[in-house]
Amino acid sequence: MIPSRYNVILNDEPHPGEALIFNTLHGALFVLEPDYRQSLERLATRAELFPADHQRLAEMAGEGFVAKSAEAERDQVIHHLERAAHGHPEILAAKVLTTMACNLDCVYCFEAQMDRAPRLGPEDAARVVARLIARAGETGAAGIAVDFYGGEPLLNPEAILIVAGGLEDWRRENGRQFSFSLTTNGTLLTRAMVERLLPLGLSQVRVSLDGAAPVHDARRPFRGRTGSSHAVIMANLAEVVDLVRVTPIVTCSASDPGVFAGLLDDLAARALLHRLASVQPSLEQRRLDGQGRACGDGACALDAESAHFFLEMQAMLVERGVRPRTDLLSATNCALCSESGPWIFAPDGAIHKCPLIMDQDHLRVGRLESQTLEPGYFRLIASEPWRRCLDSGCPYLPLCGPGLGCRVEALRTTGDILGQVCARQFQEAYLPGAMRLEYRIQELFGE
Repeated sequence: MIPSRYNVILNDEPHPGEALIFNTLHGALFVLEPDYRQSLERLATRAELFPADHQRLAEMAGEGFVAKSAEAERDQVIHHLERAAHGHPEILAAKVLTTMACNLDCVYCFEAQMDRAPRLGPEDAARVVARLIARAGETGAAGIAVDFYGGEPLLNPEAILIVAGGLEDWRRENGRQFSFSLTTNGTLLTRAMVERLLPLGLSQVRVSLDGAAPVHDARRPFRGRTGSSHAVIMANLAEVVDLVRVTPIVTCSASDPGVFAGLLDDLAARALLHRLASVQPSLEQRRLDGQGRACGDGACALDAESAHFFLEMQAMLVERGVRPRTDLLSATNCALCSESGPWIFAPDGAIHKCPLIMDQDHLRVGRLESQTLEPGYFRLIASEPWRRCLDSGCPYLPLCGPGLGCRVEALRTTGDILGQVCARQFQEAYLPGAMRLEYRIQELFGE
């Protein structure tokens, strides 16, 4: 037996003399009491083990903190990452863009430089249904989950009705599962619209809401620059929050925690905060132009400053009694290097794997009218960039997933979608705080 190379230990947490231990391969987080710590240290130094040590080490082996051997653990992490790359989940996920058009003019929109494609028409919407049903059959999926996206998806509700209606018929006729969500700016999210979509499988809504009124309206104005989008969204939220699970997504542009705190206080004052499913903080990211060059003033998701800011926003939720929607200790699973990553159906009939690069035709994975996927799709899935770090001794490898972090970040920094990037700096800044906060969440909200 050996201590797992994927253990991360924080001393004197959550109390002096204790330690928090997290295993990045198995996802286990526990308080490591002093006697268990001593047994683990004896194992690491090859000191004499006593009967009590063997019992404690056997318990820790059951959670992945102790491995049978270095070779056995290496095989485990290979299996873990290969399954993440090539495995098929029980529920097939997809995103459907009903249109690239939008009634808002957000200052940080990464789609702003992309050509405005036509709305997803009835014929292509029907093709999306057929393609998803066929894909579910190929992968053996027990169900399908679709997120309608845009642009503003509710500018083309007809496409939603066709796709959701067709998949709901499939669910009913075949005894499968189907549900869908909306990612929307919220200005068209009326009670009548939600009531129309609920019978077709609407399960949750993600609404972009970037702050209290002055901040939000400056960052997300109506395209005609008249009226307050914030006022419209708040009125809509009040009408639908008891009908469907609603999660605001808050995109922040700089390390200003006051903006996020102000929004939470505003939602609480309107008696909305604790009626929401959660609130999801997000960071404005650098986008790419059509040639893959970085533009925009956003941060990189893989730097230490972003890690601290993201955790600070999550802590604000916990302080107000709101459970974060995100699993803070989950692994990254870049869709570009994972077969299970959702396909994105664009209004022009193209199929993509990442919304940030939808304007780069050479990186699309297929088209609706063709049953054959593009060669680039198989190149990405087969690339296995994670093997570069397999024998590096880095404890964070399982968290980087099969894409070894973000492939778009690799494209941005190296000019190659398969170029080498390292998320270690981010993980070293992020993981200790995430461990502390996740333990606090478990204390407050349970497992």
